[in-house]
Amino acid sequence: GTYTKAALKVVLLLVLPLVTVIFLIATAPLFPSFEDFFVNGLAYHPSVKLFVDPISKDTHFGVIQGYYGRAKRQILKWSTIDLLMRNMFTADYNNLDGKVSRVDFYGNDGVCVFK
Repeated sequence: GTYTKAALKVVLLLVLPLVTVIFLIATAPLFPSFEDFFVNGLAYHPSVKLFVDPISKDTHFGVIQGYYGRAKRQILKWSTIDLLMRNMFTADYNNLDGKVSRVDFYGNDGVCVFK
């Protein structure tokens, strides 16, 4: 049948916000500004022998503390961890360019529905 303008407005007022919220929830983990909430660790290329498995923030902090000396125990941002790790591997590993990948929300086994 045909829809009236009032019924169309009601449907749009209900559906559009719902679709917007669903889209934001699905795409939020992909935005760099939210990486501290959704990145679970960093995985390094096999040529970087220091790390074998994906590494969490806590493990990175221990390595950074060991390399740079005493550091106050705090939660670091992934961007800070990336910068400090790149400074550690400057000469031997070409600043880790192309050798670091993020293990993010969608790469986590606990999120995968199809396994």
